[in-house]
Amino acid sequence: MEHAGFLPPDERKRLAAVPIDVQDPDLVVRAPHLTRWVLRHRRPESRALAEIRTTIDPALQKTVANLVEAHVQTFRQETLTNAAAVVLDNRSGAIQAYVGSADFWDKRHGGRNDGVRMLRQPGSALKPFTYAHALASRRYTPASVLADIELNVPEASGAFTPENYDETYHGPTPLRQALASSFNVPAVRLAREFGAAALLETLHRFGFDSLDRAPSYYGVGLTLGNGEVQPIELARAYAGLARGGTLPPVHAVRWARTVEGDTLHPDVPAPR
Repeated sequence: MEHAGFLPPDERKRLAAVPIDVQDPDLVVRAPHLTRWVLRHRRPESRALAEIRTTIDPALQKTVANLVEAHVQTFRQETLTNAAAVVLDNRSGAIQAYVGSADFWDKRHGGRNDGVRMLRQPGSALKPFTYAHALASRRYTPASVLADIELNVPEASGAFTPENYDETYHGPTPLRQALASSFNVPAVRLAREFGAAALLETLHRFGFDSLDRAPSYYGVGLTLGNGEVQPIELARAYAGLARGGTLPPVHAVRWARTVEGDTLHPDVPAPR
């Protein structure tokens, strides 16, 4: 500015001596992973926007971010260095909280990596979709009795014997109890009955596009979560269960305003 003639030398020296008050960037960007994703994935014709209003609930975002940070701090000594969480509105599919990592600014632990869209094995979180498939087949009801006894499963990769988390077999068990208790053995029995291909098809209908291998790659272990999915897919699928099997249209933008002042409908797809 001095060279261009807009700032006298004395004024430039005075301003240069003023200390810079650097603000914590986390106070400015409260959902950095979602913000970065939204800005990167706008449609080309919508670049000249003055404002984008997301579907994030600020209070819920803060609560979830604090929970994620506390969880990591609690289990850091057990080699857990990061975590992520996403919360959807079941009715509308609006993203209300989006925490991609415990600390976006922590480069040492990959804070800028977006855990909401990273592939992870979901474990028992996939079991309910096996039971949903069984109920939809009309061969079973919540009161149907399943056998929770020792089971040997031959697979292409080698035989395995599933065990429950409590290392106990519970004998004849109603389906509703097997699901509520997250028993492994009854879920594997159902997966064997219907087959990995049918189970994978059901998971695809629930939006798990990340499961892109052949059914033989997963085998019946798919019901125990041996395939990798995105947390955003998992959240949407559970919203689908809450809606009776209909997936919501997940979205992150409520509205946008152009530099001319025109308000537009959401034009940014949800993170996938």
